Amino acid sequence: MGLLAAVLVAASGLQIHWQAPEACPQGEELRARVGSLVGAAAQRTDLVVTGRVVRAGETWSLALGLVRQGSGETRALQDRDCRGLVEAAAVVIAVAIDPRASGLEGGEVVPAPPEIDDRGDVPGDRSVVPAPPVKDVPGDRSVGTRPEIEDVPGDRVEGPSINKDVPRDRAVGAEVEDVPGDRSVEPVLKDRGRLALSLKIGGGVGFARVLPRVHGVIDLGAALGGRGWRVEASGLFAPPVRGSSAVAGIGGVFRLGAGEVRGCGVPAVLRGALGFPLCAGVQLGAMHGRGEGDGLEVQQAARSLWAALRVGPALRYRPRNGRAGLWLGADVVVALTRPLFRTAGGVTVHEAARLGGQASVGVEVWLR
Repeated sequence: MGLLAAVLVAASGLQIHWQAPEACPQGEELRARVGSLVGAAAQRTDLVVTGRVVRAGETWSLALGLVRQGSGETRALQDRDCRGLVEAAAVVIAVAIDPRASGLEGGEVVPAPPEIDDRGDVPGDRSVVPAPPVKDVPGDRSVGTRPEIEDVPGDRVEGPSINKDVPRDRAVGAEVEDVPGDRSVEPVLKDRGRLALSLKIGGGVGFARVLPRVHGVIDLGAALGGRGWRVEASGLFAPPVRGSSAVAGIGGVFRLGAGEVRGCGVPAVLRGALGFPLCAGVQLGAMHGRGEGDGLEVQQAARSLWAALRVGPALRYRPRNGRAGLWLGADVVVALTRPLFRTAGGVTVHEAARLGGQASVGVEVWLR
C-alpha cells in the first residue's frame, strides 16, 4: 500500500510553485499555457517546477527550476517584457514534459535565445526566448536534452538531497534560492543603495552688491550622496571687480574667496534622471580690497572676514547610467558678516550688502 501511494503522488501531474510580482502573469496562467502546449501530458508528468521572477532595472529575470525523478536542473531567463518571459518559461516546461507536444509542432516560431555571459548580461537585444524544440531522442525523456539553453553550473540536485529527510516542495524551493542566474540581479539592486561620489565645476553670476557690482563666480567641489540626499564641499572664488566711492578719484578693487559646505535634499523623477536639489550651506572665507585712484595719497590693501548662508533650489539632469550631468542653480546669499572698506580719511569705498543672489550653471561627473 505504501508503494501504491508513492506512485499515485508521483503521477499526480505537473506541479508549479511560482513567485512573481502582480504586474506579471501568475502561476495559474502559466499552467494554462503549458496545458495548451502539451495537452493531457501535463496531468501525467511528475515534473515539479519552481520559478521566481524579479525585476532589475528595465529587465525581468526568471530563475526556473525543473525537478523530476530525483534529478533537477535550473535555467536563468531574462526579458524586457514579463509576459514574454512567462511565455518562454511555458515553452521550456512544455519541452521538458514532451518535446513532441502538438502545441509546439503546429508551426509556432520561437527564436533561439542569445548567449548569456558570466555577468548575466545578454548582448544586443536582451529579450531571452527559448529555442524551438529539438528532435526527439528515443529512449531519453530526461530534462536537459536541449543544449541551446545553457545549464547553470553547480545547481544539479541529486536524488538523495531531495528525497531524504526533506519534503519535496521545500527542497525545490531551496534550489531556486541558489540559482546563480538569480544572483545576477543582486548587484543591480544593491547599486540603488550605494553612495555616489561626484566632482562638480560651475560658473555663475553674483548680484546685489555682495561685491561692488555684478560679478562672476567660479565653483569647484565634490559631493557625496545617496537616494534623495547629498552633501557638498566646495571652494568659491569671485574674480576682482572695481568699485568707487562717493568721492571722485577714490575707489578700489575687490575679490572674494570662500569655502562652503552644503546639504541638499534631492527629490527626483524619471527614475532619478531629473533631480530637483534644494540646498542650504555655510560659506566662510575672506573679502580682499585694494584702494586705487588719484584721490588716494597711499594705496593700501586690506582683508575682511566673510561668512554667509547660501540657500536655493537647482535643477540637475543626469542621463540614466551616465557618468556626466548638467546642473542649474539659483541661490540667495545672506551675509553674516558685512566687510567694510574705508580710507584713512573715513571715506567708505565698499560695504557688502546683507542680501545677495547668485545664478550658476555647472557640469558634474560621477566617479562611482
